[in-house]
Amino acid sequence: MKCERCKQEFRARVADRKRGWGRFCSKRCKAIKQEFRARVADRKRGWGRFCSKRCKAIKQTYGRRSFIPGGG
Repeated sequence: MKCERCKQEFRARVADRKRGWGRFCSKRCKAIKQEFRARVADRKRGWGRFCSKRCKAIKQTYGRRSFIPGGG
């Protein structure tokens, strides 16, 4: 089989392939692919780098400083 991310040849167990697993040669390749998928989904939702409009507004207001209004 070939890894879906890096296209490297590898052997996956039959039991794993039957479960739908065995698509990646390593945990690292799977994690990178998952992270990419999550970023694409976030962009489609309009989130980009921020978890909410509030977080985006705080970043725009205070820049790189770690001050959060109302925080301890």
